[in-house]
Amino acid sequence: MPEQPHTPLRTRGRTIDTARTSRGTRPSAARRDQATPAHGRRWQLLGAVAWAAGLIGSAGCAMPDPLPAPVRFQEQATGAAMGDWDDLEAAVIVGASQSEMAIVRLTRPSDREAVFELRTITDEDGRLVATLIEPEGWSGRIELRARIGRFGSLDWERRLIDRVSRRLTDLHGVDAAPIR
Repeated sequence: MPEQPHTPLRTRGRTIDTARTSRGTRPSAARRDQATPAHGRRWQLLGAVAWAAGLIGSAGCAMPDPLPAPVRFQEQATGAAMGDWDDLEAAVIVGASQSEMAIVRLTRPSDREAVFELRTITDEDGRLVATLIEPEGWSGRIELRARIGRFGSLDWERRLIDRVSRRLTDLHGVDAAPIR
């Protein structure tokens, strides 16, 4: 194959040297990028502007709310029962067991308050707070407040309070009572 003469390439008023390839003479890749630097930048700028316009245009009224509705915490379940303060622990053991929970820890911040930390069978933490409200000696009205799970589970809480208050009522004024 005969040698082709080296001829300069003329593009947009600029003269560019060409490199030899198997197909003939054409600008090398490095020279081709240098030939029209403003041309490439224009396309990049135009692409960025089109992308931004599309993004802003699509965020109009047709877009859903970007933030979800706030999480509403359920109310804490409460209840009360007449019972003996010294039967509280036994009543909570039975009530928690019937509600598929276990007592993890018991703390007594005062003489008339007890806090039971619980764990459900689904491994959720819970808490039952019992307070002696209207004492008649060491018996009287006992208020119960329960919170199960991170956001609360009203069904589990009501079941626990119902079972504990029923057991407290069964044990009120007697030494022993059958578990029902």
